[in-house]
Amino acid sequence: DAHIELKCMSRNETLENSSVPRDEDLEDFKLPKMALLAALWNTLWVDYLIGIVMKIASDAASALAPLLQKKLTNFVQSRYLPGGEPIGNGIGYAIGCCGLIFFSAVTINFAFYRLMMTGGKVRNILTRLLLEKSMTIDAKGKHKFPSSSVNTLMSTDLNRIDFGIGISSLVISFPV
Repeated sequence: DAHIELKCMSRNETLENSSVPRDEDLEDFKLPKMALLAALWNTLWVDYLIGIVMKIASDAASALAPLLQKKLTNFVQSRYLPGGEPIGNGIGYAIGCCGLIFFSAVTINFAFYRLMMTGGKVRNILTRLLLEKSMTIDAKGKHKFPSSSVNTLMSTDLNRIDFGIGISSLVISFPV
């Protein structure tokens, strides 16, 4: 609609009183280069960001677990000597270590599940678009892009995109 509005404004018209049919106004319309990427992001951003947040939570728990294990080790050493800490602290440290390790394991699995599912959804969307495009291509296009190259694109390149989306959380969450 923005393209048609610009064309109407250049003719000093509005959308309601346009003298040119809508299809004619859209003949010179070209999609922006990042339109597909923007559409995929707008569709799948929630799943992707939940996966990244879970990965960051898992990394944080993995980083904190050794600190709590050190406290548990110090507790065991001080408990050996007379006048050490109460036993309740040690039980709390042990339960905390188990809880952090459990939380880390669950969140990393959940994160990779979400991210790999997002990658799979992107691959499915792109496969469908590729197949639709290959079915409507003319003879010149079929000569330029034979079915073997379309199959290679579907099998190899889309799998790389799928895998890249799933593993990209490692790069994104690395600084945290």
